[in-house]
Amino acid sequence: MADQVESALQRFRSNYAEYRATGNVAYKTAYENAQRWLDLYVEGLGTQVATNSQTIDQFVQDYSTANPDLVNLQNSMKKIQVDGPRLQDQYVLTKRAMVEEPGDPIPYTKLGLAIALMGVVGIVATF
Repeated sequence: MADQVESALQRFRSNYAEYRATGNVAYKTAYENAQRWLDLYVEGLGTQVATNSQTIDQFVQDYSTANPDLVNLQNSMKKIQVDGPRLQDQYVLTKRAMVEEPGDPIPYTKLGLAIALMGVVGIVATF
């Protein structure tokens, strides 16, 4: 269908340009016919969209009447879609705040050396 629309547009353009250049009525009739076809095509698409919209609206109405629990579930899911990312960001920030960066390793090294020295002193003292 896209090829037909493109073809009609091309016929419209070329016949309109020829009519404007020459004033020949045959070109005027040709571009008016192409324009009429395009108008009918667009009108048909509008009708199809309106029909689809009515069908969808009717389905949603029937669905919500027949399945109120599912509608409530759908509303809950929409809330989760909105609140979920916010809660996830909050969780990540809280998790980051709870994880403390390791401190300066020097106190741990000094503590290790002190314990080792006490061990050595203890061993030497036993001799």
